[in-house]
Amino acid sequence: MIATAHCQHCSGLFEYDGMSRTEFCPHCGKESAVGKSAPAPAPAAALAVAKRLVPCPDCGQTKSTRALWCPGCGSLGISLFRFILNIWGTICLVSIFLYVFGWIILKIISLISWQ
Repeated sequence: MIATAHCQHCSGLFEYDGMSRTEFCPHCGKESAVGKSAPAPAPAAALAVAKRLVPCPDCGQTKSTRALWCPGCGSLGISLFRFILNIWGTICLVSIFLYVFGWIILKIISLISWQ
């Protein structure tokens, strides 16, 4: 009896002879359990989301690694120094962008007025 199984490592689909044991995946070459005892592979999207979620050190609720504060308790996820440094860096980048953009506009205006 021919059966199909998902690889536990790459989630690739492959065929095997239907007996419960381990087989080598033809896609990634790693050994994977097949048969009735084989666990279902986790979807790649769920794994990607799980990597970006961490527990809050204050309340334990899960929050994103990119979140500035916890949605459960409202505690700041980063130190105050790092928060101020992020704001300062953003202000510097915006001001540099505006300076360069203004310089380009002035050059265009001076080229137009030369003619």
